[in-house]
Amino acid sequence: MTVLSIFSLRDWLCFAGLFVLSIIYAWLLQAWWKRYPQSYESLTWLQVVIGTGYVLFGLAFVLPLEAWLKVCAAFFSACLAIIVRSVFIHSVNQRDAEGVNKREIV
Repeated sequence: MTVLSIFSLRDWLCFAGLFVLSIIYAWLLQAWWKRYPQSYESLTWLQVVIGTGYVLFGLAFVLPLEAWLKVCAAFFSACLAIIVRSVFIHSVNQRDAEGVNKREIV
């Protein structure tokens, strides 16, 4: 038995779909970076959430439901505090930037 033989055709199709989706996502991220570099850098956490989200969605097709729910719970548990922190920092930076802009106008 080889490592490759543990995957079914359904698994390989799911992995191929994730690969194609990742190519599209990388292209969209590149376009976003070129057009809005400041928001791109300040929303890195959102890019990670989206990427992780579609991988977890893909895993739903290859894992038994119980295993998939455990994996999702582990990611959610590990990521929640980091996401909350990132959203808080982003909102503080936005508020500070608005305050600077208001001071410049006056």
